[in-house]
Order: sequence, then C-alpha cells, then structure tokens
Amino acid sequence: MKYTLAMVFALAAGICYGHGNPIHVNVTNGRLVVSGGLSTPGGFVSMAFDDHEDAYLDVAPGFTLGSTLPGYDVNGMEAESQLNIEVIARPDFTLPNGPLRWMWFWDKESQQLDIAPSNPTLEMASQRLLGNVVLTQFDAPTTGASMQVLQPLSTDLGTHQHPILYLLDDAPAAKFGAYGLFARLTSPSYGSSEPFLIALNYNLSVEDFQIAAKEINAAAKLPGDYDNNDVVDGGDFLLWQRTLHSTTELEADGSLNGVIDADDLTLWKENFGRVTTTSVSPIPEPSTLVLLGLNLCGLWRFRRLAVNGNE
Repeated sequence: MKYTLAMVFALAAGICYGHGNPIHVNVTNGRLVVSGGLSTPGGFVSMAFDDHEDAYLDVAPGFTLGSTLPGYDVNGMEAESQLNIEVIARPDFTLPNGPLRWMWFWDKESQQLDIAPSNPTLEMASQRLLGNVVLTQFDAPTTGASMQVLQPLSTDLGTHQHPILYLLDDAPAAKFGAYGLFARLTSPSYGSSEPFLIALNYNLSVEDFQIAAKEINAAAKLPGDYDNNDVVDGGDFLLWQRTLHSTTELEADGSLNGVIDADDLTLWKENFGRVTTTSVSPIPEPSTLVLLGLNLCGLWRFRRLAVNGNE
C-alpha cells in the first residue's frame, strides 16, 4: 500500500494534537519506558493502546481506513535522539502449531479472535516521511519490521504528537473488529522498551474493544508461561504460588477469570515443558530447581483443599 502527501494531510487535518490516549514515553536508567495504556494482565504484554472512546479507524483516501491514534507523548529523551518502533511477530497459540503472526484480528460478529478475510494489509506510515512498515497477518513484512517514529526535535518533547498514520486496506471491505500488532520502542541512544500492543478499533464499543485487546494479548502468550520467558517451567509455578488468590497481581491468571486459582495451576501443569518456537529454552537456575522441589511438596495439600472447596 502506497501512501501520499494528500493522504497524510487529509488524515492529519482531522486529528492533530492531544487526541486519544497517547503512548507515554520516558527514560529510566537508560532504557525507554512506555506507560499510560490499558492494563492487560495475563497475556504477552502488560498494556495496550488505544482504548480511548474516540480512537477508531475511519474512512481515508485510497480505499483505506485510517487513524493517527495512538499518538506519542515523549519525555526524557535527548533532542534528536532517534525513536523507532519495531513490530514483533508472536505465535498465535489459538491456532494449530502456533504460526507466527504479525497482524491480529478480533471479529465483532463472532466475538472472538479470527483470521481476517482477504488478508488485508495494515500500514504504519510516518507523517514526517521517515519510513513505513506494511503488515499482513502471517507473512514477514517486506518493508522490514522497524521504522522511525520521531527524531525527536526539542519541540516534540513534552507534547502529544501524532507522527504515525495507521492505514488498513478496505478493498474488499474490511470486517468490523479490532486489528492489532505487538511492538517495542527502540533507539540507538537508549535500551529498548518492554513490548506492548497497539490495537485499532473498527466499529466496536469501548467495552468490546477492551475485551478484544485482552484476548489478542492472551493469544500471543504461551499458556502457562506466567513469567513471560517463553518456556513453561518452575519459575511459573513459583509465581502462581506467590500470587495465589490475588485479584490484583494477575500475571499468573492464565484462565483470564480475574483471580489466581486452581484453574491457572491446571493450565501450568498441562503445558509444563513447552517452549515458544521463537526462543531458546533457558536452563533453569539451580535456585529455581531447589525452590520448585520444595514448593511442589505443598501442591498435593493445595489440591486436596481445592477439591474440598476450601481454597
């Protein structure tokens, strides 16, 4: 999909500054940090953008749907230190064999994660003509997976900017739902940010959109991998045990029912030993193995309590 200056100005005229829920960017201990998104525990990432009530894909030139949301609010970086965004492919664990997925789709009609018909493209295009990334659902982007977001100029710092256009192919007509991608921010001057989810709303209610973002996020996480190291091992059990019964610390909420409970333990047991195909299986630290052995001794007692309804 090619973008033109006419398309850039047409969208930018509608949405310029201070609109929607921006990706807040700061620097802590030499590393980029993002904040301000929708909390999405229990999945691959801890937050998603953009859950603002005005954030939606709208008609754009050239048989596309477009948005400039989410924007960016950058602080703490040196002026003219480059800020990039890198799209991350993740296995789709809802599909057989977990194929790598670059773009995700949640269907309004079926109310579940699905494969978007006609394999539409989603383009991220710089309003400052700094580059673009074109995504499909399962093929690696021929444009490369990274592009520059801002330099940023001194005038960019501390202000809510919209430097990127998001353009979804609408020929044939795109289905209603949420279209998403996982990404991280990078810079030659700073360490990379933690990954996050960008989700684009096409005719969903705010409530459905938030459900869609959380389900996309959950689908990209290896079931039972509660500490997000792409392997289901003893560390995940220890995290589950430490947060058992919690309704606020939900990293180990694999069942997505809002509480750490026996269902999450069952999920861990069913997937113990699995490794995400895109990662190398780490060797457990000796301390982890010792702690796992000690803590598994209490597992039988917990199971008896759970069966008796006395969790």
